[in-house]
Parts: sequence; C-alpha cells; structure tokens
Amino acid sequence: MTYTVNKSDQSVLVNIPDGAIDTQNTSIKLIGKNASGYGESINENFVHMLENFASNVQPINPLLGQLWFDKNLNKLKVFLGTSKGWLRIENISVSELSPEIPYKGDLWYDESEDTLKFYSNNNSWVNLGLGASAAGSVNAKYIKDINGVNKPVMEFTVGNKVVAIFSSNDNFVAASGQYMIGGVQEYQSRFPIILKGITLNNENGVNDNNYKFNGIASSAYYADLAERYKADKYIEPGTVVKIGGSKHITTTKVKGDNKVLSVISSNPGFELNASVKSKKKNPFVVLAGKCKCKTIGKITKGDFLMSSDIEGVACKWNPKYSTLAIFAIALESIKPLKKDSVGFIEVVIKGKI
Repeated sequence: MTYTVNKSDQSVLVNIPDGAIDTQNTSIKLIGKNASGYGESINENFVHMLENFASNVQPINPLLGQLWFDKNLNKLKVFLGTSKGWLRIENISVSELSPEIPYKGDLWYDESEDTLKFYSNNNSWVNLGLGASAAGSVNAKYIKDINGVNKPVMEFTVGNKVVAIFSSNDNFVAASGQYMIGGVQEYQSRFPIILKGITLNNENGVNDNNYKFNGIASSAYYADLAERYKADKYIEPGTVVKIGGSKHITTTKVKGDNKVLSVISSNPGFELNASVKSKKKNPFVVLAGKCKCKTIGKITKGDFLMSSDIEGVACKWNPKYSTLAIFAIALESIKPLKKDSVGFIEVVIKGKI
C-alpha cells in the first residue's frame, strides 16, 4: 500500500511505495510500509531534527520553514525557499559579559550596564540609543565611579568615538576597567573627571587636542565673567579683594587701596579656571560685568567706588585718593539707616581707571 505524504498546507509531497525509503524529497528519510531497516532511519530522523541538522554543510532537499544550525557560524538559519535561500536568525544574548564569538547584527543585553547593544560593521558593540547607527548614537547608560557607585549619564558617540558625556551627577571620576565603544580606551583616560553638565572628550590628555565647543554663546544666566583665584582664607561673595596675602588675593583693609582687584562673585555668568578642587579657598573673582558688592556709607548711582577701611567693603571714591583705587561704578543708590552699617548694591566692574 503506497503512502501519500502531505506537507502542512496539505499539498502532496511524495508517494512512497511499499518497502521503499525516500531520500530525494526532504532532509530526512521518509519510510514506506514494511521498509527494511526502518528503525534506524526513524531514530536518525529524530536526532537530525533535535539538533536542527547541525552541520558545516546545509541540509539537502530542505523544505520551506526548515531550521538548520550552521556550525561554521554557530548560527541558526531558516529556509525561505529556493529563490531566497537560508536566512540567518541573529543571536540575542543576556549576560554581564559580552558573547565570546559575536557576529554582525547580534544583539546583546549587557546586564552590567543595563544597556541593549548590537555588533556593528566596525567589529565592536554599539549601544542602541537615539539615532543609533554606525555613524553614531546617543545612549543612556551607567558609569561606575571610583567608589563603585553607578552614575547615570547620556553618552554622545560620533564615528565610533565618544565625543561628550552629559551628567546630572556631582563631579566624579570613573572607575578603571570601564571601556568606551571599541573596547580600547577607558573612560578614565578620555574623561579624567566627568563634570555635572557637559564634559567633552579629553583626547590624548593634551589641551590642544581636546574636543572643544565651537559656536556663539547668545546669553548667560548671570551677569559677570569671573575666574578662580587662590585666597588666603574663605572669602564670602560681595567682598572686595586685592592682590596680596599669602596666596593670590586677600581682603582689602585700607581705604583707597591701589592694589584693589575686584569683588568675589555670587553667581558667575562665565566661569574661568572652574575645575579647581578646593572651591572655598579658590573663589570666583569678577573680571568684568555686574555683580553685588558690599558697601558702606551713602552711595549714589554712578559713583566711582574704592575700598574702605572696613575689611572687604567698598565706599564712594574721594578725589583725594588716586584713580588707581577705583575698581567699580555703582548701578544703584543706597543710604544706610546707620552710618556704619554695611549694605549690598549692584555695581559694574570697570578695572583700574
């Protein structure tokens, strides 16, 4: 009695005569009635299907939808028909360590960084993020600091290089052993300190080779340009300072001091030398622009200002003192209720006149 073998769509695949074993129409042996050695053929069919025909050579006579594990690539493939051939099914790995033998297009969920990545044409793992491609991407990820604490950041990558890191954390140093895209450079070597805000790549650690912001700054939140100077003690904002003391600057104590420099800034609009570690003893000194200043005595808007004999406090300039003592112009008037009371007014730093 001939067996009629149908495919899943009920179309006839083959008719197998009694005693025959068909090896021409599929990758397994189709067994006819009373065929000799049918037990071996059945067992081999089960084994082949269990291992998805694992071999360096594709199965013969594949059917549409058949699976094949290609041992050359360690990849599972599906047969899409004679015209389309075998389609590779990409791996999706979930682990803290990257897959040992990755192939282009593989996906890997990196548990250590809580990030989905794909293996690119550059033979490296690229984080999947906004606009992710071989040209670049924007990725949300974690970078561990030197205390092992995960710090969330946004990483901007262009042309297989991390150009900038955006962070809302306080300034921190990345722990060693964490590598950027490509797995060659450590974050610590290209970003020695990751600052709160935007930190650009410090390539080669040489200032002339740093990535830089190029553009036009149209506005600043605060009014003055300020730079950090070493002070001989903590000096609060609004205090008048001079060149001198055991460091760069100290507070004024002499009326009409010719060495007066400027005022300690409250909120610099632009910060120079901003990365100094000891902030309290390296205050921002206003170089130009408007700021708040301690004053004593009656001040009228437009008055020139000089240091008074009260430490760190300004007063109206008197022509009997040198013009070298003038460091600012009052932008508002003040008339203290008491003669010796100290007030705050807005002034514009003019430098020496």
